[in-house]
Amino acid sequence: MKKFIFLFLAAISTSFALPLHVFLVGAGGVGKQLLEQIEKNHEYFQDQYGLDIRVVAIATSKMMVFNPEGIPLSNWSFALEQAEPMSWESFQARMVSMDLPHKVFVDCTSNQTVADGYVSILQAGIAISTPNKKANSGTLETYQKLKELSTGHKFFYDANVGAALPIVSTVQSLRKSGDELVKIEGILSGTLSYLFNSFQEGSLLSEIIKDAQSKGYTEPDPRDDLNGMDAARKLLIICREAGFPLEMEDIEIKQFLPAPCFEVPTVEEFYTVLMNSDALYRALGDKAQAAGRRFRYVASFENGKARLSIKDIGSDHPFYHLSGTDNIVAITTKYYNKNPLVIKGPGAGLELTAAKVLEGIVRIGLTQQ
Repeated sequence: MKKFIFLFLAAISTSFALPLHVFLVGAGGVGKQLLEQIEKNHEYFQDQYGLDIRVVAIATSKMMVFNPEGIPLSNWSFALEQAEPMSWESFQARMVSMDLPHKVFVDCTSNQTVADGYVSILQAGIAISTPNKKANSGTLETYQKLKELSTGHKFFYDANVGAALPIVSTVQSLRKSGDELVKIEGILSGTLSYLFNSFQEGSLLSEIIKDAQSKGYTEPDPRDDLNGMDAARKLLIICREAGFPLEMEDIEIKQFLPAPCFEVPTVEEFYTVLMNSDALYRALGDKAQAAGRRFRYVASFENGKARLSIKDIGSDHPFYHLSGTDNIVAITTKYYNKNPLVIKGPGAGLELTAAKVLEGIVRIGLTQQ
């Protein structure tokens, strides 16, 4: 009898669960982790929140597969092997036309073309959860349009900055409370944080970067992090969320790698060029270590000026004691004026980023119940 009651209650719970139909583009590092987390936690979200998360489309750069009933996540890679060639235009059109309620588009790429589609996706009534920061760091006009369309919590992008750290949401909350951002300093790139934290005596920069890439701490092309643009996009998003209408060209970016590293066309050639500078960076790193100092790539905004640059800091600086991919942000506001509000923790990682994207999917679902 107890078993029957349990099965009966489970059936009722399933029948009343809100179906969320997820369309995923990007099944690489973060996307793969996201699919694993959805499968692992499916029953939990159904029991605790009344949400039935169904992945009905998966796409990579080469293939895409659709199943309105839901793709079995225990063997999604096999389904993708039997799929059709990927076309972003076709994927977007089919996502819009499919007669399914409560659609959520998830972009786990760093692709600009996909990000350019966010406006039309939101206009079609489809919610978005994404770590792809290309849309929010595009033109100010596009950013403002996305904000206009995202009323009702239809656009979740907390993972744009700091992986799973609550940086975006904190800035949003401060602004909603009537606070005003006065100054911000931070290490916003988990990749660059890992790089400088990994410098030991005799370290080779090229090997450290390869190690970071193998761990999933970098973009597919590490230069997207190393050229400062990744950190600049994050700083731009923070400033915009705080109410400052900046464009990317308003940010001064001081790069620390030689120009030839960014001029070669492939990642393989980049590493070849970089190895020619290994001796120079090893000498600089050894000198700083001997003096008890460390290099940090710091993003800052104050008095309307935004910039990113290398800083040589001592052990008394709050950014000195970092490890791994730690991000740290010190926010000085009208209310937090004597001591800044500090947020610190891992700022990169596939599992952390995927978890934040999944949080977005759940939060979107809860607003639709």
